[in-house]
Amino acid sequence: MIITDITDQKKNRGRMNLFIDGAFYASVSSFLVEKREVYIGKEVTCAELDKIIFDSDKAVAFDYVCWYLDRYPSTVRRLTDKLYSKGYSRSVVDYCIGRASECKLLDDERYAFNYYDYRKSACGISRIAAELRAKGIGKDIIARIIDADAQSDDNAFNCAMNLAYRHSAGQTIDMKYLARLSRYLGSKGYSWDIIRRCVDCIRSNDEDTDR
Repeated sequence: MIITDITDQKKNRGRMNLFIDGAFYASVSSFLVEKREVYIGKEVTCAELDKIIFDSDKAVAFDYVCWYLDRYPSTVRRLTDKLYSKGYSRSVVDYCIGRASECKLLDDERYAFNYYDYRKSACGISRIAAELRAKGIGKDIIARIIDADAQSDDNAFNCAMNLAYRHSAGQTIDMKYLARLSRYLGSKGYSWDIIRRCVDCIRSNDEDTDR
């Protein structure tokens, strides 16, 4: 096997395309070219080349992982997709995800509960659960969040009532509006029981005002 060409990647700075015997073989770090570990005309075996690429990429990729997670809280899925978009191989991605998890830099459960704490004042558990599923959070973690939310039902009700008070400000409280309020709270992911309690409170407050 002979390295027949090395070209720059247009989308990923610092990455290059490596061709073996005239065919694309792998994406490699430009550091390997700069250090002359790979060059046009070099004769190598697959095992030798794969080890050279892996040893170089895992260090560069993990440095990027540390930089990225320091700035952007992430899930395993999001970080995995990000690394693949950078052109890293599966072995390098698996190495980085495993090491970041071992170092507690990456933790889907911690991310999910932090996300729940951030979103619970704006929407209900059903919507939060759907958003977490879309982010790649596993069923077991979501189930634990739903259980935690059920144990703090009064908190969910208070958050929903805050939204209901803001939504109803200046509105004529009639059956048509209450139906619209119910749909609004439903779109935020609140359960029917909480929606009913909120609607009853808004109706009662309006009746007390009219007396």
